[in-house]
Amino acid sequence: RCTPAEREQIGAVLKRAQQLELLGAESEEARAGLDLEPVLALVARYRGVEDSMRRAHQHAERAAAAIAPFPDARAKEDLLAAVHYTVSRDH
Repeated sequence: RCTPAEREQIGAVLKRAQQLELLGAESEEARAGLDLEPVLALVARYRGVEDSMRRAHQHAERAAAAIAPFPDARAKEDLLAAVHYTVSRDH
């Protein structure tokens, strides 16, 4: 949903983050040059976290429905627990 310019901005930040990681730049000084605020603002503006959580819940519901016909068993319980954990944990 973002504009081409916004996509380019996000790409530049991600590329810089990858470069710093490849260089092993773990110091605060090295990371200070990486400004995440514009990317975080875009995520907030386009409701990225909320939309991702909504989609995750939709996928979880479909996954649970897909295994519903199978008999109750430990494996099914474990799969359902994994689905529940995935969408209910705090990010």
